Amino acid sequence: MKHTTGKKEDHTGVSNFMIDSLMPLPIVFESLTAFANTCFYTGVIPRELKVTNVIPIAKIPEPKSLNDYRPISISAKLMLLLEKLYYNRLQLYLEEKNILSKYQFG
Repeated sequence: MKHTTGKKEDHTGVSNFMIDSLMPLPIVFESLTAFANTCFYTGVIPRELKVTNVIPIAKIPEPKSLNDYRPISISAKLMLLLEKLYYNRLQLYLEEKNILSKYQFG
């Protein structure tokens, strides 16, 4: 994951730094792997991981309307990890089965 030195916790109390620091421990790695596999095979993701905080960031120095803001989403760190794992699995599957054309784009 990017920014592994980031110590800011998400709403679940997990930070990138925490994940990066604990991942080398076999028990943590195995537990996260089992969790990810369970989510993948059952299709169920815990509700807490689906929560995303949306924060408005001003586009200009003195915003006067809603159009002067852009929203950014802060997702749970474990959800971002699951998304990356799902992406990698899907990418591998598509490559193994030769599903996408070499001319596929977008």
